[in-house]
Order: sequence, then C-alpha cells, then structure tokens
Amino acid sequence: MKLSEKQQQWLFIAIAVLLGLSVVGYRAYTALLPAASTYIAEKIPESVYQTIGESSLESFDESEFLPSKLAAEQQESVRTSYQELLKNLSLSIEDYPLHFRYWDDQMNAFALMDGSIIVTDSLVAKLETEQQLMAVLLHEVGHVQHNHLMENTIRVSLFYITMSLMFGDVGVVSDLLIEGSTLGLNLSYSRDFEKEADAYAAQKLEELYGSNEAMIEALDILYEQKDLETFHWASTHPTFAERKTSIENLAND
Repeated sequence: MKLSEKQQQWLFIAIAVLLGLSVVGYRAYTALLPAASTYIAEKIPESVYQTIGESSLESFDESEFLPSKLAAEQQESVRTSYQELLKNLSLSIEDYPLHFRYWDDQMNAFALMDGSIIVTDSLVAKLETEQQLMAVLLHEVGHVQHNHLMENTIRVSLFYITMSLMFGDVGVVSDLLIEGSTLGLNLSYSRDFEKEADAYAAQKLEELYGSNEAMIEALDILYEQKDLETFHWASTHPTFAERKTSIENLAND
C-alpha cells in the first residue's frame, strides 16, 4: 500500500524522533550515567559499603561457596605475601581483607564493596608464582581503590530504573536495587573500569618489583583456559590481546 504524502511526512518525523531519542539515550548512558554514578557513590557513607560487603559475603557463603580446601600452610603463605604487598603500598589489611573460598573448581577473584578480596582455590592453584597471584589481587584492589563496584552498581541500577519508570514497570525498581547491591560473582565491568584496574595493578607491580611482567604472565596462563564457564575472571573481562597491549604500553611510557 502506497503511503500518502502526509503519511510519509509523519513517518519521516517519527524516524527522526526515534533517531534523536537514540542519540540522547546513548549520550546519557555513556556520559550522564557515569558522571551521576560517580557523584552518588562518593556521597554514600562508608557504613553502607561495609554492610553491603558483609551481607554479600554471607549470601555467597550460603548459596555458592564452600570453605577453602587449601592447606593451612598455603593459605598462610599467600596471606603473608598479600599483607606484605599491602604494607608496601601503605594500605591496611583491615581495609582489604583476603578470603579464600572453594567454588566448584571455578577460577575467580573479585572484590566486594567493603574492600574484601575473594580468591578461589582453583585460581591460587593455577597460577605459578607468587607475583602472578599478587598481580591478580592487585587488579581487584584497583577496583576497590577506584570504587568501581559501587559506581557500576549505581550505573546499572539507574539505567534500569529509568527504563522501568519510562515504561511504567515501577514494581521492579526495588528488586533491581536489591539485586544490584549483591553484584560480584558474575559482574561484568565496563572496559574503562577494567583498563583502570589493570593499569593500577601494572603500575604497582612496576613500583614493587621493577616489572609488570607478572601481570601478563598471569593473564597468559588464565586465558589459556578453554572452558570459560569455569573461569569467570577472564570471561567478564576484555580480551587478552587488548589487556596485554595496554599493559605493555604502560611499561613503555
């Protein structure tokens, strides 16, 4: 059926409006949401971070994790190296407590909002040197230092809350906020966040050991895993080639 001239005009107007909204939405998502999330995250009291972090770990222990099966001596060795690492960076172990957990042979390390760093038995077992493990832990400390978890949670929540309000589904808002507060296990940060955490780890390795090669070695070992279902730390991050190039560029600067 051929459209009349008036119908064609309205069609063009509708397309133009949709394109305009798309541009506005893209700009809001890439510029306004990040800025808003950073501002809001900075205003949230420390007690809220602590409560969410503790509640998240309790929830994971009840639903996902088992106590670590690593030998006590190995745990103590890693913990001692980690404490020494934090000391050399003028950071407090109380602010970045380390927790070992067994998680169905899955290799993972991630941070919680209270600064806790979780590392699984399989990840510890897979890495070959102390520096490689410290590189991964430094990456997670970087996420805490830059407040990525709270910012990312707020960013995602604001986006979905906006969508829910626009389309009238206000009932999901509370669910989104609750779900967002327990992100951690399968969280996929933005590429900017990942680059920032990689840069933090690489720079600190350079300061402490004179080289950030351990970061590249750790990535090389972990990205060799073919079954990414058991390797969340790689599957939710940018590609190895991208990360390796960024780290090497830091070393050359």
